[in-house]
Amino acid sequence: MDNKIIFLVEDNPDDEALALRTLKKNNISNQVIVARDGAEALDCLWVPVNTPEGTPICYRMWSCWT
Repeated sequence: MDNKIIFLVEDNPDDEALALRTLKKNNISNQVIVARDGAEALDCLWVPVNTPEGTPICYRMWSCWT
């Protein structure tokens, strides 16, 4: 299987544990990154890109796993 990163967004710790257990039980050994709410998920996905002067001009994807 291709080693893609799994990005799990789950605010319930019990559901997070269930999802992780299910992945393990099904021999899915991909790296899992967990965001525990929507704001944390967006922070992981979009980070500001600044001009040389420090002014934010746009956003680029994925900061949690770079």
